[in-house]
Amino acid sequence: MGIGCAVALVAIFAYADYVWPHQARFPGPATAAGRSLDQQHQDEEAQLRRQQRAAQVVLRTRTPALLVVGDSLTQGYGATDEDTKDYLALTVGWLRGHGETPTVTDVHASGRTIGETFLQLRAKDGIDEAVRGVDLAVVELGTNNVGTGTSAAARQYRRLLRWIHAHAPEAQLLCLGTWGDPSRTREYDDAIADACEAAGGKFHALSQLYAVHGNRNHAGTLPNGRTVDSFHPSDQGYRQIAKVVEQAIRLSR
Repeated sequence: MGIGCAVALVAIFAYADYVWPHQARFPGPATAAGRSLDQQHQDEEAQLRRQQRAAQVVLRTRTPALLVVGDSLTQGYGATDEDTKDYLALTVGWLRGHGETPTVTDVHASGRTIGETFLQLRAKDGIDEAVRGVDLAVVELGTNNVGTGTSAAARQYRRLLRWIHAHAPEAQLLCLGTWGDPSRTREYDDAIADACEAAGGKFHALSQLYAVHGNRNHAGTLPNGRTVDSFHPSDQGYRQIAKVVEQAIRLSR
């Protein structure tokens, strides 16, 4: 073996003798910070569960009284059956499946702004008495305010929430965001979320569901002959909205 080869081998062995033990001191991606990827995923999932729990309303009775104020989504427009496949009917079914016997006061105004819906709510016969003692108020409004200005939307929303609180001060408050392209609705969601959280409520966005194509109908006619647009939720979309509501409710007795 030539002198050059011997020197090269010595250099290689010396490098390996240095690198291997030193590499062992620095964890790779699978053991970063001394934890496995599985442990990191478990920690992330636990953090997500804590965040979801913090964003939950709590029902402490088996006979909860619900007030639901909304627009065409609360009506169930676009569902193949507005009475059984809208998010509200699905949520009530979920509650019953967990042994609850809810009563629901439902006020919805298709195509109306927050302020217009509030006027309709106040004009409903017997509404003052119906709202007293409500355990959970669900507000699904704001979509029809998009494009009218966030200041007006926030002002109308705050007025509605003050009215609800005045009539049912012990009610839990769950606020659902707007339905639409997030690039157009984000600032309205922010305004609604701020008003909701200032009133002690929990806000949950819906625009991420709108972005999923299958969650909306294709414009045309449903099998039952009803004409629909491509904006409102499909049956799948209503199931996803119901899931958001269900995950936001914690049953505790």
